[in-house]
Amino acid sequence: MRIMKEKILIHTCCGPCLLSALFSLGEYDLTAFYCNSNIFPQDEYVKRRDNTIKVCREKSINFVECSYDHSAWLSFVSKLASFQNFPEGGDRCLLCFEFRIRKTAEYARQHSFQIIATTLSSGSNKNAKVINAIGERIASEYGLKFLPADFKKRGGFEFSIKECRRLGIYRQNYCGCEFSIRRGRQNSASDKISS
Repeated sequence: MRIMKEKILIHTCCGPCLLSALFSLGEYDLTAFYCNSNIFPQDEYVKRRDNTIKVCREKSINFVECSYDHSAWLSFVSKLASFQNFPEGGDRCLLCFEFRIRKTAEYARQHSFQIIATTLSSGSNKNAKVINAIGERIASEYGLKFLPADFKKRGGFEFSIKECRRLGIYRQNYCGCEFSIRRGRQNSASDKISS
């Protein structure tokens, strides 16, 4: 007799973060939902998407992509005054998490998923408590369950690094939006001036 695994729609930001999540979620039937209109430029979006697809094929995970709409994402985060100037982890990021988790919840409800999750807590600079609170609030609004997690903990981060090397998965060096690129360049320039 075959045991049915519980289905989860997991918002997936990239292949490395999906690998971190897989370390903890082996008992679930996962569908990776690639919804990342925050990523800039679009070439970077495609590179991360293609590497996520590679992970999904290797690990036998279903893959779904929502449409890329960077202008809709910009409109959503621009509700915050001076949103361009916030550092990674600031209020702009909270709106970014909300935008992507909300899209995940919308898709989940339309396609009969009862549980959603996100790989966002896999990032070393991401606050899992904050992400989980946003996820739980949005899931509740849609009549869904959110699976709270901190996927970088308990070996998930190390597993991801090892598997990325083994599979040849691209590991990016910024969160995704153009503002994180700009902040990184500004910090790099400041470091050079002060040296």
